[in-house]
Amino acid sequence: MKKEVQIGLVALTAIAVAYFGFSFLLGKQILRKGDQFYAVYPSSGGIAVDNHVKLNGISVGKVNEVELTSEGDGAVLVGFYIDHESVRITDSTVAKIASLDLFGTMAVVLSNTSVGNPLASGDTVASQVQGDLRSVVDERIRPLEKKTNELIGSMDSLVHSIQLILDHETRQNLQNSFKSINKSLQVFESTANTLDASVEKETKRIDSILLNVNAIAENIKQNEENITNVLSNFSNISDSLAKADIVGTFDKAGKTMNNVSDIMEKIDRGEGTMGMLINNDSLYNNLNEATLELDKLLEDMRVNPKRYMHFSVFGRREKPAEKPNMKER
Repeated sequence: MKKEVQIGLVALTAIAVAYFGFSFLLGKQILRKGDQFYAVYPSSGGIAVDNHVKLNGISVGKVNEVELTSEGDGAVLVGFYIDHESVRITDSTVAKIASLDLFGTMAVVLSNTSVGNPLASGDTVASQVQGDLRSVVDERIRPLEKKTNELIGSMDSLVHSIQLILDHETRQNLQNSFKSINKSLQVFESTANTLDASVEKETKRIDSILLNVNAIAENIKQNEENITNVLSNFSNISDSLAKADIVGTFDKAGKTMNNVSDIMEKIDRGEGTMGMLINNDSLYNNLNEATLELDKLLEDMRVNPKRYMHFSVFGRREKPAEKPNMKER
């Protein structure tokens, strides 16, 4: 092969490599596989060549052309190719320019690719421009910022009003109020302690009453047979009463109950001997003292029986019994 032909082939190879390399750097895929589509936008929205085409978050192609339309209305023609074989572009598909993150990374986001009639390579799809994510965030934060500033201003006014209200005299009054509350709590604590002591004291009396009730119940259990006999006798008496003049008996019983009611009212008012006995604690105290004295007397009789009984085998004259000393023991 001649030297000139070799030089020509090398030159053509260099030109081809340079073209393909420069096209790759510009985002143009010379040997790409896929369909080419276009979309017209009122502005570029920050989109640029070599930005990704996204479908459901997956890259299915790239933007390979961004230029003004020939109509002279300032619209922007964006060309992109789809290199994913399973993606369908239809007449319902919308190519939206959107921001992917807060750093301003733009992409063409496809939607509605599963409905509608398929489009051919080179067709134009519907378009839409969405503001970048930073602008959207700024728009949503701006009302919040305004409300925050208003809230801060209101808090400043509230703090100033509180400072005006809580002057030295007001603070002194608050301190005095807290002292009064503390004293009230101390009094309440003292009252609670007194109440606890009273409850403890009354608890002992209640325990004593319960013991007496238990004793009564035990007595009733032991005399169950006698109670049965009493009830049997009462049944016989009721049979006899059934044969008697019930109406007259009830009339008399009614009169008797009225008399009993009058008597009970007098007793409750403390009238008469019975009323005085029931309403006056002195009877209980006297009986209690008498019981104690009787207990002492019986104990003394048990310990010193000779004081009270004397026997003489030879008929000796008995000495009169000495009066027991009740104050012993």
